[in-house]
Amino acid sequence: ASSEIDASAAFCFSAYDRFDGETGAILERVQSYQRDTVIKGEEFFRDYITDQRVQVLHSGTMIRRSAYQSAGGYRRDLTIALDLSMWLMLSLEGDVAYCNDFLYAYRSHSQQMASSWLATR
Repeated sequence: ASSEIDASAAFCFSAYDRFDGETGAILERVQSYQRDTVIKGEEFFRDYITDQRVQVLHSGTMIRRSAYQSAGGYRRDLTIALDLSMWLMLSLEGDVAYCNDFLYAYRSHSQQMASSWLATR
């Protein structure tokens, strides 16, 4: 990608592995897209709300400061889905860059927020 295209990215994320916190076994290899790409913000917005394969995690994401500030930062009025809101708001601020390399891993365990939230329902 050229520097002009890269400069349009509000944030960048990559493929990742999800692994079992107790055994270390890889549970899932998550690739949101099939190749390195820059996605138009409006297209990413649509993909993120309609395609379960498109997954963005905090720990593997770089956010352009000016886009974060323009989007208003994290919503303090939300108790769940803060990340969902953030990625959608950022996609309205610019394009989204994706790296198809597995650059990090995410540990799944019974005490994580998603598990504890489901247990209260």
